Amino acid sequence: GENRLFSILMTESAYIIWKMRCEWRISREGNIQVVPTTEEVRNRWIQAIENRSQMDIVVSMNSLRYKRKALSPRGDVNI
Repeated sequence: GENRLFSILMTESAYIIWKMRCEWRISREGNIQVVPTTEEVRNRWIQAIENRSQMDIVVSMNSLRYKRKALSPRGDVNI
């Protein structure tokens, strides 16, 4: 439910921040002139959340394992 969504959003957000900071420090050599743009950060965050959501849907659709808690095959999830 809500706690699961919150947990996914927080962990994915923290991971994206860490990953982009590492890329900036290593690939861009920490150059303050080449920090990621707001649009780049937003697009990467959305992509990460979409990828995680799709993975979560596929895993939780396993009705043999999760019985009634499994999602429907339509995968109705809106973020």
